[in-house]
Amino acid sequence: MPDTQSFSADITAEFARLYPAAWARQAIPADELALLAQAAMGNGNQFRRFLKRRLHGDPVAYILGHVTFAGRRFTMDRRAYVTDPETVHLVGAVRQWASPRQGPLYAAEVGVGAGALAITLLLEVPDLRITGLELDDAAAALCRENAAHHGVALDVVESDLFAAWGDRPAPDLIYGDLPWGDDTTLYGQDRDADHYHRMPPTTAFPLSGRTGAHQDLIMAVRDRGWAAHILLNCGTLPDGDIADVVAAARDMQARLLSPAATARILHLFPL
Repeated sequence: MPDTQSFSADITAEFARLYPAAWARQAIPADELALLAQAAMGNGNQFRRFLKRRLHGDPVAYILGHVTFAGRRFTMDRRAYVTDPETVHLVGAVRQWASPRQGPLYAAEVGVGAGALAITLLLEVPDLRITGLELDDAAAALCRENAAHHGVALDVVESDLFAAWGDRPAPDLIYGDLPWGDDTTLYGQDRDADHYHRMPPTTAFPLSGRTGAHQDLIMAVRDRGWAAHILLNCGTLPDGDIADVVAAARDMQARLLSPAATARILHLFPL
């Protein structure tokens, strides 16, 4: 088998020479190149195929067929939104919420996607039960596959918000990384707007303004009369946008958690 570093460096230099505009536009970082080269296992044609897909804007997780989140591997493909690593802070916020409480605790994740957050929580918080709500049936199927692989009992429901909630009990906690922001509110240079437009169309950006999905969820909770705590990822949204969400939750208290510069999590709870 050829030396991975040598063959990948040669092909990388070749592509930078052949496709300078695309190479400058995508600016594939060294760690991504290393992952793609490792996955190619010394196969030059495979590595070339991976590079062309990446230069066309395909997310690395779709190319590799998996994503690593909180130290665990999850199957990932075009059926679901690629889990952002920053959402590990949302997992931490849920864990912190659960730690002083006596179980069993019942949570709902809105927009469960491939299931990385919910499965991580089920593995790390023994007293937690979770229902994952997912609009897209294909993403729900992928979530069930990942849950089976990790050996957790995750209740996955195909539902637009709580439309298919049925007779399940009211949750103690509702959390989620809902679609938020727009092309101007991104995590960083490693994921441009095109990265998110490659996701399933319902998953990245909301239909009704940068916090529309957050406000829709709050209205749905209010309509059901639930007295649940709510933890929502707000990513890099500015203060004004978060204030709009707080205003929509006029009958709740609000606390903004900022565990990292690119991780703003809004905690809403009953008065």
